[in-house]
Amino acid sequence: MTTTVWWDINGCPVPDDYDVGKVGPCIKLALAKLGIDGPITINAMGDLKEISDQVLKSLTSSGICVAYFPFNIVLYTGLLMDYNLPPDNTQVFIMDYHNLLKLSAVVFSLKERGYNIVLVCPEEPAKEPPEKLPQYAGLDLHRLPWESVLQEDEDLDEQDDPKKQKT
Repeated sequence: MTTTVWWDINGCPVPDDYDVGKVGPCIKLALAKLGIDGPITINAMGDLKEISDQVLKSLTSSGICVAYFPFNIVLYTGLLMDYNLPPDNTQVFIMDYHNLLKLSAVVFSLKERGYNIVLVCPEEPAKEPPEKLPQYAGLDLHRLPWESVLQEDEDLDEQDDPKKQKT
């Protein structure tokens, strides 16, 4: 089983004070905690003119594929619907709340075709979580707050430092 991550880097940016090189490992660790393992491809897409060269270099050097692809529901839908992996694969969408709503029909279609789905978006306390909205009603999917995915770096630090490992 393979996992493909579609990350809207403009809608879910890397915080200014965050180690960009940890984003990929944090995403992989958060998915592993959901029981998702195997090969993972992370695609960071967006209007790259808004992202610093330093961030882009750090992302690509950490194994994340970076592409200039500003969010446009028509283009995004075409990309995803032409994406023909076997249905037992996992699709992860990291994007802001607004774009997750726009993408709901695509997510619903992928889920109907047998894909496992994980939604990741920033916490917006004033809004219903996407999985509770009518567009996502009845879908068995996982949702993670973007902030909690980035906090996985604390667990990464423990894995890297034998003195901090839990026994």
